[in-house]
Amino acid sequence: MKKKTGAQEHTIIISTILGSILVFVLGFFLGRAWVLMPQEKMTKVKKTTPVVSEQKEEEFEDTLSQLREQKRMIEELEKQETQKIEEGKRKKESELRLAQLREKKKQEQQEKELAKKEEKEKLLADQKEKERLAKLAQEKELVRKKEEEQKRRLQEELKRKQEVEKKALEAKQKAIKEQKPQPPVEEKETPSSPSQEEFTIQLQSSQNRQRVEELLTELRNRGYLAYAIQVDLKEKGIWYRIRLGKYNSREEALNEAEKLKNKGVISSYLITKR
Repeated sequence: MKKKTGAQEHTIIISTILGSILVFVLGFFLGRAWVLMPQEKMTKVKKTTPVVSEQKEEEFEDTLSQLREQKRMIEELEKQETQKIEEGKRKKESELRLAQLREKKKQEQQEKELAKKEEKEKLLADQKEKERLAKLAQEKELVRKKEEEQKRRLQEELKRKQEVEKKALEAKQKAIKEQKPQPPVEEKETPSSPSQEEFTIQLQSSQNRQRVEELLTELRNRGYLAYAIQVDLKEKGIWYRIRLGKYNSREEALNEAEKLKNKGVISSYLITKR
Protein backbone atom coordinates (compact mmCIF):
# COMPACT_ATOMS: atom_id res chain seq x y z
CA MET A 1 0.00 0.00 0.00
CA LYS A 2 1.28 3.41 -0.94
CA LYS A 3 1.71 5.89 1.86
CA LYS A 4 -0.56 8.95 1.56
CA THR A 5 1.06 12.35 1.43
CA GLY A 6 0.33 15.16 3.89
CA ALA A 7 -1.83 17.07 1.37
CA GLN A 8 -4.05 14.01 0.71
CA GLU A 9 -4.55 13.37 4.42
CA HIS A 10 -5.41 17.02 4.92
CA THR A 11 -7.99 16.90 2.10
CA ILE A 12 -9.65 13.76 3.54
CA ILE A 13 -9.91 15.30 7.01
CA ILE A 14 -11.48 18.54 5.68
CA SER A 15 -13.94 16.61 3.49
CA THR A 16 -14.97 14.49 6.48
CA ILE A 17 -15.50 17.62 8.60
CA LEU A 18 -17.57 19.34 5.89
CA GLY A 19 -19.77 16.24 5.46
CA SER A 20 -20.34 16.04 9.19
CA ILE A 21 -21.25 19.75 9.34
CA LEU A 22 -23.67 19.40 6.42
CA VAL A 23 -25.43 16.41 7.97
CA PHE A 24 -25.62 18.21 11.35
CA VAL A 25 -27.12 21.39 9.85
CA LEU A 26 -29.69 19.49 7.81
CA GLY A 27 -30.71 17.42 10.84
CA PHE A 28 -30.87 20.52 13.02
CA PHE A 29 -33.17 22.46 10.73
CA LEU A 30 -35.36 19.51 9.96
CA GLY A 31 -35.75 18.71 13.65
CA ARG A 32 -36.47 22.35 14.49
CA ALA A 33 -39.05 22.55 11.79
CA TRP A 34 -40.65 19.43 13.06
CA VAL A 35 -40.76 20.64 16.67
CA LEU A 36 -42.03 24.14 15.92
CA MET A 37 -44.80 22.94 13.67
CA PRO A 38 -48.23 23.19 15.70
CA GLN A 39 -50.35 20.09 15.96
CA GLU A 40 -53.42 21.86 14.74
CA LYS A 41 -51.66 22.78 11.63
CA MET A 42 -50.92 19.18 10.99
CA THR A 43 -54.52 18.77 9.89
CA LYS A 44 -54.05 21.54 7.39
CA VAL A 45 -50.98 20.20 5.88
CA LYS A 46 -52.21 20.60 2.41
CA LYS A 47 -52.87 24.30 2.96
CA THR A 48 -49.63 25.30 4.79
CA THR A 49 -47.15 22.94 3.31
CA PRO A 50 -46.18 25.10 0.32
CA VAL A 51 -45.33 28.11 2.49
CA VAL A 52 -43.30 26.07 4.98
CA SER A 53 -41.57 24.31 2.15
CA GLU A 54 -40.65 27.60 0.56
CA GLN A 55 -39.24 28.94 3.82
CA LYS A 56 -37.31 25.76 4.47
CA GLU A 57 -36.01 25.74 0.95
CA GLU A 58 -34.77 29.32 1.34
CA GLU A 59 -33.09 28.50 4.63
CA PHE A 60 -31.67 25.31 3.14
CA GLU A 61 -30.36 27.23 0.14
CA ASP A 62 -28.76 29.82 2.40
CA THR A 63 -27.17 27.14 4.53
CA LEU A 64 -26.06 25.25 1.46
CA SER A 65 -24.59 28.44 0.02
CA GLN A 66 -22.72 29.05 3.25
CA LEU A 67 -21.43 25.49 3.25
CA ARG A 68 -20.40 25.81 -0.36
CA GLU A 69 -18.61 29.07 0.42
CA GLN A 70 -16.90 27.46 3.40
CA LYS A 71 -15.98 24.50 1.24
CA ARG A 72 -14.64 26.83 -1.42
CA MET A 73 -12.61 28.73 1.16
CA ILE A 74 -11.32 25.44 2.61
CA GLU A 75 -10.41 24.24 -0.88
CA GLU A 76 -8.71 27.55 -1.51
CA LEU A 77 -6.79 27.17 1.72
CA GLU A 78 -5.91 23.59 0.77
CA LYS A 79 -4.80 24.78 -2.61
CA GLN A 80 -2.64 27.50 -1.07
CA GLU A 81 -1.27 25.00 1.46
CA THR A 82 -0.58 22.53 -1.31
CA GLN A 83 1.11 25.23 -3.34
CA LYS A 84 3.23 26.18 -0.35
CA ILE A 85 4.13 22.53 0.20
CA GLU A 86 4.97 22.11 -3.49
CA GLU A 87 6.96 25.33 -3.47
CA GLY A 88 8.80 24.14 -0.36
CA LYS A 89 9.53 20.81 -2.07
CA ARG A 90 10.67 22.56 -5.24
CA LYS A 91 12.81 24.92 -3.17
CA LYS A 92 14.35 22.01 -1.26
CA GLU A 93 14.92 20.10 -4.48
CA SER A 94 16.46 23.19 -6.04
CA GLU A 95 18.70 23.74 -3.02
CA LEU A 96 19.62 20.04 -3.07
CA ARG A 97 20.46 20.17 -6.78
CA LEU A 98 22.41 23.38 -6.24
CA ALA A 99 24.31 21.78 -3.35
CA GLN A 100 24.99 18.70 -5.49
CA LEU A 101 26.21 20.90 -8.34
CA ARG A 102 28.44 22.82 -5.95
CA GLU A 103 29.79 19.57 -4.49
CA LYS A 104 30.35 18.16 -7.99
CA LYS A 105 32.07 21.36 -9.09
CA LYS A 106 34.21 21.31 -5.95
CA GLN A 107 35.11 17.65 -6.55
CA GLU A 108 35.97 18.37 -10.20
CA GLN A 109 38.12 21.30 -9.10
CA GLN A 110 39.91 19.09 -6.57
CA GLU A 111 40.43 16.41 -9.22
CA LYS A 112 41.84 19.01 -11.62
CA GLU A 113 44.19 20.35 -8.94
CA LEU A 114 45.25 16.80 -8.05
CA ALA A 115 45.84 15.97 -11.73
CA LYS A 116 47.90 19.16 -12.13
CA LYS A 117 49.90 18.31 -9.02
CA GLU A 118 50.53 14.75 -10.24
CA GLU A 119 51.51 16.04 -13.68
CA LYS A 120 53.88 18.55 -12.11
CA GLU A 121 55.42 15.86 -9.88
CA LYS A 122 55.76 13.56 -12.89
CA LEU A 123 57.48 16.27 -14.93
CA LEU A 124 59.79 17.02 -12.00
CA ALA A 125 60.60 13.31 -11.58
CA ASP A 126 61.25 12.97 -15.33
CA GLN A 127 63.51 16.01 -15.24
CA LYS A 128 65.45 14.61 -12.29
CA GLU A 129 65.74 11.23 -14.02
CA LYS A 130 67.03 12.92 -17.19
CA GLU A 131 69.55 14.91 -15.16
CA ARG A 132 70.65 11.74 -13.35
CA LEU A 133 71.04 9.82 -16.60
CA ALA A 134 72.91 12.72 -18.19
CA LYS A 135 75.22 12.94 -15.18
CA LEU A 136 75.73 9.17 -15.23
CA ALA A 137 76.50 9.27 -18.96
CA GLN A 138 78.94 12.12 -18.38
CA GLU A 139 80.66 10.18 -15.58
CA LYS A 140 80.86 7.09 -17.79
CA GLU A 141 82.32 9.18 -20.59
CA LEU A 142 84.93 10.63 -18.23
CA VAL A 143 85.80 7.15 -16.96
CA ARG A 144 86.05 5.88 -20.53
CA LYS A 145 88.32 8.76 -21.50
CA LYS A 146 90.49 8.17 -18.44
CA GLU A 147 90.71 4.47 -19.23
CA GLU A 148 91.59 5.21 -22.83
CA GLU A 149 94.21 7.73 -21.72
CA GLN A 150 95.64 5.27 -19.20
CA LYS A 151 95.61 2.51 -21.79
CA ARG A 152 97.33 4.78 -24.28
CA ARG A 153 99.97 5.71 -21.73
CA LEU A 154 100.52 2.06 -20.81
CA GLN A 155 100.86 1.17 -24.47
CA GLU A 156 103.33 3.99 -24.99
CA GLU A 157 105.25 2.96 -21.88
CA LEU A 158 105.26 -0.66 -22.98
CA LYS A 159 106.37 0.36 -26.43
CA ARG A 160 109.21 2.46 -24.98
CA LYS A 161 110.26 -0.42 -22.72
CA GLN A 162 110.19 -2.82 -25.63
CA GLU A 163 112.27 -0.44 -27.71
CA VAL A 164 114.75 0.02 -24.83
CA GLU A 165 114.93 -3.73 -24.25
CA LYS A 166 115.30 -4.32 -27.96
CA LYS A 167 118.11 -1.83 -28.17
CA ALA A 168 119.77 -3.29 -25.07
CA LEU A 169 119.44 -6.80 -26.51
CA GLU A 170 120.87 -5.68 -29.81
CA ALA A 171 123.73 -3.97 -27.99
CA LYS A 172 124.42 -7.08 -25.89
CA GLN A 173 124.27 -9.34 -28.91
CA LYS A 174 126.64 -7.01 -30.74
CA ALA A 175 128.97 -6.94 -27.75
CA ILE A 176 128.87 -10.74 -27.52
CA LYS A 177 129.70 -11.07 -31.18
CA GLU A 178 132.61 -8.69 -30.80
CA GLN A 179 133.92 -10.54 -27.71
CA LYS A 180 136.15 -13.56 -27.91
CA PRO A 181 134.37 -16.87 -27.29
CA GLN A 182 134.50 -17.91 -23.61
CA PRO A 183 134.77 -21.44 -22.38
CA PRO A 184 131.38 -22.73 -21.22
CA VAL A 185 132.62 -23.79 -17.83
CA GLU A 186 135.21 -22.33 -15.52
CA GLU A 187 137.02 -25.03 -13.70
CA LYS A 188 137.51 -23.05 -10.49
CA GLU A 189 135.65 -20.39 -8.60
CA THR A 190 137.55 -17.09 -8.69
CA PRO A 191 137.84 -15.44 -5.31
CA SER A 192 136.30 -12.00 -4.85
CA SER A 193 138.45 -8.91 -4.60
CA PRO A 194 139.19 -7.98 -1.00
CA SER A 195 138.75 -4.30 -1.76
CA GLN A 196 135.16 -4.57 -3.09
CA GLU A 197 132.54 -7.33 -2.92
CA GLU A 198 130.75 -8.37 -6.06
CA PHE A 199 127.42 -10.25 -6.22
CA THR A 200 125.87 -12.48 -8.83
CA ILE A 201 122.64 -14.32 -9.56
CA GLN A 202 122.86 -18.07 -9.18
CA LEU A 203 120.14 -19.80 -11.22
CA GLN A 204 120.69 -23.46 -10.40
CA SER A 205 123.24 -26.23 -9.72
CA SER A 206 123.61 -29.43 -11.73
CA GLN A 207 125.99 -32.37 -12.18
CA ASN A 208 125.04 -32.72 -15.84
CA ARG A 209 127.80 -30.86 -17.71
CA GLN A 210 126.02 -31.16 -21.12
CA ARG A 211 122.79 -29.70 -19.75
CA VAL A 212 124.75 -26.85 -18.15
CA GLU A 213 126.45 -26.02 -21.44
CA GLU A 214 123.12 -26.00 -23.30
CA LEU A 215 121.57 -23.63 -20.76
CA LEU A 216 124.58 -21.30 -20.90
CA THR A 217 124.39 -21.20 -24.72
CA GLU A 218 120.67 -20.36 -24.58
CA LEU A 219 121.18 -17.51 -22.12
CA ARG A 220 124.13 -16.06 -24.04
CA ASN A 221 122.14 -16.15 -27.30
CA ARG A 222 119.47 -14.07 -25.58
CA GLY A 223 122.08 -11.50 -24.65
CA TYR A 224 122.74 -12.34 -20.99
CA LEU A 225 126.20 -12.64 -19.43
CA ALA A 226 125.95 -16.21 -18.12
CA TYR A 227 128.70 -18.48 -16.86
CA ALA A 228 129.24 -21.56 -14.70
CA ILE A 229 131.73 -22.52 -12.00
CA GLN A 230 132.84 -26.00 -11.04
CA VAL A 231 132.72 -26.99 -7.36
CA ASP A 232 134.09 -30.20 -5.87
CA LEU A 233 131.87 -31.24 -2.98
CA LYS A 234 133.99 -34.32 -2.12
CA GLU A 235 131.51 -37.06 -1.27
CA LYS A 236 128.71 -35.41 -3.31
CA GLY A 237 130.88 -35.18 -6.38
CA ILE A 238 131.45 -32.41 -8.96
CA TRP A 239 128.68 -29.76 -9.31
CA TYR A 240 128.31 -26.93 -11.80
CA ARG A 241 126.73 -23.71 -10.56
CA ILE A 242 125.09 -21.57 -13.30
CA ARG A 243 125.37 -17.84 -12.57
CA LEU A 244 124.34 -14.64 -14.31
CA GLY A 245 126.03 -11.21 -14.30
CA LYS A 246 128.01 -9.39 -11.68
CA TYR A 247 126.79 -6.54 -9.49
CA ASN A 248 128.34 -4.17 -7.00
CA SER A 249 125.61 -4.69 -4.36
CA ARG A 250 123.12 -7.31 -3.26
CA GLU A 251 120.22 -4.92 -3.91
CA GLU A 252 121.29 -4.38 -7.51
CA ALA A 253 121.54 -8.12 -8.10
CA LEU A 254 118.16 -8.70 -6.41
CA ASN A 255 116.40 -6.07 -8.56
CA GLU A 256 117.81 -7.56 -11.75
CA ALA A 257 116.81 -11.07 -10.68
CA GLU A 258 113.22 -9.93 -10.04
CA LYS A 259 113.05 -8.31 -13.47
CA LEU A 260 114.24 -11.53 -15.13
CA LYS A 261 111.73 -13.55 -13.12
CA ASN A 262 108.86 -11.24 -14.12
CA LYS A 263 109.86 -11.59 -17.77
CA GLY A 264 109.85 -15.35 -17.46
CA VAL A 265 113.59 -15.78 -18.17
CA ILE A 266 114.21 -17.52 -14.84
CA SER A 267 111.94 -19.26 -12.35
CA SER A 268 114.10 -19.26 -9.18
CA TYR A 269 117.38 -17.71 -8.12
CA LEU A 270 119.85 -17.20 -5.33
CA ILE A 271 121.89 -14.03 -4.69
CA THR A 272 125.49 -14.90 -3.77
CA LYS A 273 128.93 -13.43 -3.81
CA ARG A 274 131.28 -14.00 -6.75
